[in-house]
Amino acid sequence: MAIALEANYSKKLCLPGYSSHQYSVTIRLEVDDIEEVESESARLYALLQGCVDRDIQQTCQRRSKNVAAMAV
Repeated sequence: MAIALEANYSKKLCLPGYSSHQYSVTIRLEVDDIEEVESESARLYALLQGCVDRDIQQTCQRRSKNVAAMAV
């Protein structure tokens, strides 16, 4: 019997001028053995955290460049 796991990682950044940026990723998968749940949960957390952190950082860098370009 398969066991369904659903993992979500979300991050919200507060930006100047009462602005914010939020990004979230959710993934769902199945494992066949209850013994796999702990290791899969840790693996998913690390994977999702890395994806969200990388993508939100890239978005903020692009936003900073756009704001700097508009100020010129």
